[in-house]
Amino acid sequence: MALSTVQPVNGFKHTFKKDNKGNIEKITWTATNKGIGPNEHVDFPIVVANPEESGEFKWKAIQTYKDGTVVRWTDENEKSETPAPVTKVEKADIEHEETPSTGGQTALWIVSILALIVSVVALFKQRNITKTDK
Repeated sequence: MALSTVQPVNGFKHTFKKDNKGNIEKITWTATNKGIGPNEHVDFPIVVANPEESGEFKWKAIQTYKDGTVVRWTDENEKSETPAPVTKVEKADIEHEETPSTGGQTALWIVSILALIVSVVALFKQRNITKTDK
């Protein structure tokens, strides 16, 4: 899936790494103040182009804490402690000859990506709570 744009997030700056064709390969968000506190979450909305085919698309998420601890949410095994976030895309069953509007498709992608980001943040928080409880 090709990344298209990001929505600016208060308290964070973002930078892009692009390939030689200008396509976004990587987005890095960096806190400009205190960052994400305990029991808080932040959404990092992005827009991606619809893929040509159905499938599962895995994202690499790397989280760095103030103390320098790095957690890599990149594991292929979804049952691991640090699974890679996954977006599942399925071909729609359209009974009519009509095609959905581009705006509707974009909205679905935005909602899907926001749900993915919220899920990743929840995993981060769960891991922090588990570490704190030990």
